[in-house]
Amino acid sequence: MTDARERPVQREEHGTWPSWEFDENDENDDTSFRKLARYASLAAMQRLGLFLHGINTEKTEDTEETGQERLRLLYERLRQRAPSRNPVPFKLGRSQRIRDPEWVDRDSGNCLDLSLMFVTMCMEAGLRPYLCLRTGGDSQHAFVLVDVDPTKAELSHWPPPVSHRPTTTPDVYQLAGGLRLESEGIAIDVTLACRDQERPFSEAEEGGGREVGRGRGRGSTYIVDIVGAQSDPDLSPFSWVSPYARSAIGRRLPPRPSFTSFNSRAGLFATLKQRADAGGVIVLYGAPGTGKTLLAHQLAISVDFGCGWFLNASDRRALNYSLGEAEIDEAGAAHPGLGQGAEREVFAMLARQRLLGSSAPWVVVVDNVGVGPDRINLPQGKHPGQLVVVTTNNPAWAEQPETITLSGLDPCEVAQLLGEDAPFEGLDGSPLLIAASARFHAAVGHHWWQNGAPQPAEPWTTPGLLWAAAKPRLSIVELCTAIAMAWLPAVPLAPELLAVSLYGPSDAPADKVTEQQETELTEVENAVRRLEKLGLVDCAGGRTTMHRLFRSAVRDDMAATDSKAVAAVSQLCGNLLDAVDQPPDGAPGLEAPPVFPRDLFMDPAEDVRSIRNLLNGASPLAVTAPALYALGRMVERHDVRTAAEIFADVEAALEGQNTDAWSPATRLMVADCLRSKAREVLWARPSPLSTQQAVDWCREAIRLCALPGATAPVGRAARLAASRAEALLGLLLRVQSGRITQSKEEQLKQLRVAASALEHSIAERSALGGADSPEVDRSMFNLAGLELRLAWVDRAVPAAGHLSRAERYYEEVLRIRRRRYGSSELEEVACCVNGLALVGFYRVLLVQVPDDDRVRLLREAAEHAAEAVRIRQGLGGQADTEDSSDTVKSLALATKITLLRLDVQQRMKGPGPDARASQDVAAGYQAEYDDAYHRRTGGEDPAPQDNVSR
Repeated sequence: MTDARERPVQREEHGTWPSWEFDENDENDDTSFRKLARYASLAAMQRLGLFLHGINTEKTEDTEETGQERLRLLYERLRQRAPSRNPVPFKLGRSQRIRDPEWVDRDSGNCLDLSLMFVTMCMEAGLRPYLCLRTGGDSQHAFVLVDVDPTKAELSHWPPPVSHRPTTTPDVYQLAGGLRLESEGIAIDVTLACRDQERPFSEAEEGGGREVGRGRGRGSTYIVDIVGAQSDPDLSPFSWVSPYARSAIGRRLPPRPSFTSFNSRAGLFATLKQRADAGGVIVLYGAPGTGKTLLAHQLAISVDFGCGWFLNASDRRALNYSLGEAEIDEAGAAHPGLGQGAEREVFAMLARQRLLGSSAPWVVVVDNVGVGPDRINLPQGKHPGQLVVVTTNNPAWAEQPETITLSGLDPCEVAQLLGEDAPFEGLDGSPLLIAASARFHAAVGHHWWQNGAPQPAEPWTTPGLLWAAAKPRLSIVELCTAIAMAWLPAVPLAPELLAVSLYGPSDAPADKVTEQQETELTEVENAVRRLEKLGLVDCAGGRTTMHRLFRSAVRDDMAATDSKAVAAVSQLCGNLLDAVDQPPDGAPGLEAPPVFPRDLFMDPAEDVRSIRNLLNGASPLAVTAPALYALGRMVERHDVRTAAEIFADVEAALEGQNTDAWSPATRLMVADCLRSKAREVLWARPSPLSTQQAVDWCREAIRLCALPGATAPVGRAARLAASRAEALLGLLLRVQSGRITQSKEEQLKQLRVAASALEHSIAERSALGGADSPEVDRSMFNLAGLELRLAWVDRAVPAAGHLSRAERYYEEVLRIRRRRYGSSELEEVACCVNGLALVGFYRVLLVQVPDDDRVRLLREAAEHAAEAVRIRQGLGGQADTEDSSDTVKSLALATKITLLRLDVQQRMKGPGPDARASQDVAAGYQAEYDDAYHRRTGGEDPAPQDNVSR
């Protein structure tokens, strides 16, 4: 066999790799697995410096030990590189974007991308790697199996060193019963080398062994002999990808149901496709149910291998939230704390920069826009093939030049599909209602409007009538599943999430599935299939969606006829919060299951307001307080102001209760509500009175979190809640200290208490959520500013000590943020750089240092200030003719540093005039400015200054 390192590599003129195609309707599509060999490309890896050049590949007396050491070196080299893990897992479906190695190095890669990279590294090092793919449901995962005997690398075809059975496709195997690894076989979970894990080789080997053991669960584990497959000339590896051809987006569009072909829409799609090839913006406008979203998805799937972003965009806030979520996934920057609003705004801006800076094609669907074009900032592209598709029913978009209005289907086509007795006015030509009616007829044997059923008077009543016809045919589980679909966030939901929402989370370990969980999951899967047959939901790719028209119909029916509506929604809210909340103690590095998406965005009108109104209408209110709190916690991820209003509802519901009788859960619930109120005060430029109220609320929240003897989950939650309240208390005390009219001693005491609160908060949150948690670096940044202030007012501690601590905090925050965001062109970075400039400036002013050191410190401070100015004035959204307030602050600091440098230089020249150089420069500037202003306003020209040497 030709050595893999010498084999010629196929060159692709267009540069980008095509997507991996898999027949999602054939779970035994073995040939597709074999085609993955093309993505193990030595040419694409050569620029990354991850190969082990010069390793001895000759056979030794103990080849296994030599090969194992070689494998360890390969893994450690990848771990030192610390690639980012993309949390969007690989998914068997029609197409799967495979990121080339340089793309993974630039952004992130999922388990399949990373495993293919590691397979390539093993091939170059003279080992025999096998790509393993665990399939079935949402637990799909890729890992690597390696035969560490280097002599096996020379063989054309060789079976994997594990219990296996062959498939009908050469070089593709399946794990067999027994699951026994042979002595020369080592399985590696490559994802444990990623930035958020960085586990040693021994743990990656243990993780690979666990993956082999999971082969007996749902689905199958396929094993691909990459070296053997590449011996086929038709499976030669793909080439290196030019950065200019590499796509900006790797996230696949969400799965959608099979497209229903309507003859009257054929010409429309052809027109849309022609416009899409040119790029730009296409707006699909029409009433709900006219097929806008499905048409947008069908259009998007035809662009750039069907890879792109599908974003919820009811308003500007929702769009930024979805953009931020997409960028977090794309960059592999997953962290529980990144779900909060402030961080999402940063990542939303990075997403826009990603799209605008790419020259390759991309597609972004901005779905369900509820506001006018002047109230939303769409992503932008500059090159052909970069497409934004907007779907909306807001009339403000109707007259836009990019808009295509969708009307109903032709009545003749409706009659052909549903019969001459179809209620044409009630269906109004809606593709959604027509397709749902056809499925109902196929499942039941007659139409929902037949057999004496009520006829729709208006189109908006039709979904309710279809639901009324289907409801008596539902079992209890099917009915509850439909209710859950109606009230949960309107995103594609996995059956696992539906099961948790209905039955509650299990107490079993995250990596173990109990028999009870299997039963519950099976019940939900069967219920979803029944609802799909009746036309109420759509299923694709293991996810289920319910259109907003049917969601509203189910909700209206519950509110009108079902006395248990409040209890059902309360249970859903509580269970969902438990499912998507942060992972418990003892699980560092374990990612949240993919069935619990972080982008469970709750629409402010459709979801939040309706649930809130329903729960607030209950009696007694205390019963729904936990559900309101759960709602507030979920909303807080993307809308802290609305969350604060919901938390106020919780307080009102608990008013008048005996606080001494509160359970630990109620105490923590109230503590969170108090913290939320205090945060609102801080953001509102508070008066001295309101500031003191907020301080009292924070202290009461900390007191409520004191739960001695609490069990591990409750104890962790209490510590986390208390640390958040402490961080807010530190900020409020700092604000309050600047307004105290008492002595400087009292102000200093206040600042020291604030510093102590921030320090303890940082320590607690670092222990609970990791030192790189966004909450930690925010508190650390605030503490740095507090140290700068203490350097001025704390006479008991040398200023140098406070400034050194401030410098350390700023540098650490700067390191964390540059690593997290992968960019320095952000305000979050500029403010740290500006802080370092302040530290240098204050060192010269407040600390006795030699003149040479003063010059060096001021030069460094000037460089930091100049960088802060450059970043801030280059940020988007700033008018060319106007500097932002932050830019002006950095300009002012740079000016003060320059003036101080002039004074230091004059002092170093020896005795001179009493006036400082900075005063002379300032006076000269003022005189020139006054003269220039006098000239511009038409006054008399001043006498020219004679500065010419004679």
